[in-house]
Amino acid sequence: MREIETSLQPFGEFLLEARLVREKAAPHCVRWVRRFLMRQASDEPLADQVRRFCEDLERNGRV
Repeated sequence: MREIETSLQPFGEFLLEARLVREKAAPHCVRWVRRFLMRQASDEPLADQVRRFCEDLERNGRV
C-alpha cells in the first residue's frame, strides 16, 4: 500500500502540470486510481476491469 501512495503523489502532480484535469478534480482522480489499484487482482482483460470499475463508481454515485 505504501508503494501505491508514494507513486500516486507524482501522478497527481503530473495530472496538474500536464493540465489533464482541473485542480479541484485532481484529488478525485487520484482517489479513483488508488481505489482501482487496491481492488483484488483479476484475470479478466484490463479493459473489462476498468469498465466494471467505472460502472461500480457510477452505481455508487461517486462519479
